[in-house]
Amino acid sequence: MLDETTGTSNCRRPAVGNGNAAEVTQLQRELQRARLDLRHLRRSLREAEARYDRLLAAEKEDRAKAQVAEANLRAVLSSSPLPIVVLDLQGNVETWNQAARETLGWTEKELVGRPLPIIPARHQDDANQVFYRLLGGERVLGIEVERQRKDGTRIFLNISAAPLLDPEGRVERIVEVYADVTARKRADELLEFMALHDPLTGLPNRLLLKRRIDTAAAGESGWSSPFLVMVMDLDQFKEINDRLGHQFGDEVLQAVAARIRQVLRPGDTLSRLGGDEFAILVAQASLADAPAIAAKIMTAFNEPFHVEDEQIALTTSIGAASSRVHGGDAKRLLHCADLAMYAAKRDRCGFRSFVEEAA
Repeated sequence: MLDETTGTSNCRRPAVGNGNAAEVTQLQRELQRARLDLRHLRRSLREAEARYDRLLAAEKEDRAKAQVAEANLRAVLSSSPLPIVVLDLQGNVETWNQAARETLGWTEKELVGRPLPIIPARHQDDANQVFYRLLGGERVLGIEVERQRKDGTRIFLNISAAPLLDPEGRVERIVEVYADVTARKRADELLEFMALHDPLTGLPNRLLLKRRIDTAAAGESGWSSPFLVMVMDLDQFKEINDRLGHQFGDEVLQAVAARIRQVLRPGDTLSRLGGDEFAILVAQASLADAPAIAAKIMTAFNEPFHVEDEQIALTTSIGAASSRVHGGDAKRLLHCADLAMYAAKRDRCGFRSFVEEAA
């Protein structure tokens, strides 16, 4: 009801007892705490949303960087003049560039998702060890290896390789860069061959013969018995050279080398010492075997040599020395055999051993 004089309500709020007042106070406190908790929650939510936005932005940035890195990798792959191959952790090809296709001979379709079939079987264990090192996070620089093309051609590559890591530092791929050093390797092999072989006949020269004698004397050749060193000289070669010229004489020497090779065993070494002088390292033979070996060589000279339009009759003088009798020193063995050969030439008997000459 309204008071007609004052215009206010004359209804009174009911009185609150002590028990109810305490409950109200408790509820007010809980309400206040709830409001504080709500403010904290809202603040935490705003902070979480801000962190999420930052993480999302960082992820987008990382993804963009990864895309740039991938694009850069592909740009390097396509533009590099060096062969580059990217492998997965199982050693399968993920991608490679045009230079790799040209060097190795396979197409991308033939190899992507498969292991590189370029490693000769005898080198597979070594290649596996290198790959395990890469999987362990190690870089490998400048290893020279033998590999093969699709057509089976042997090539030599200088390989540098490194693992590619993910953001957590784990290896996720392997990148290999090749430099084709086949031409240089072939040149090195040619230089080594020229240093150790006679350019006219292709036979081992004095240096290589001495190395093989030293190897045999040291027991590194696997021979279980002594060996012979035989030196031989053509008896009429000077007259042929003077009459028909040095070029013709060179062809005679080539024909002689070819015929002697035919009567020797595969394990023996025929060497040209110079001029018309040859030497033979005879494996697993004693001085008692020397006359029969010399007779076999001299018999090969019974037939004339056909050079250009000429038939050339030749004989040879041979001297022999034995590792068992004269020791294993290459210089001494050659010297002893040489002395025996000159004794055979002097006496025109075809063959002498150094034991006979010394007697």
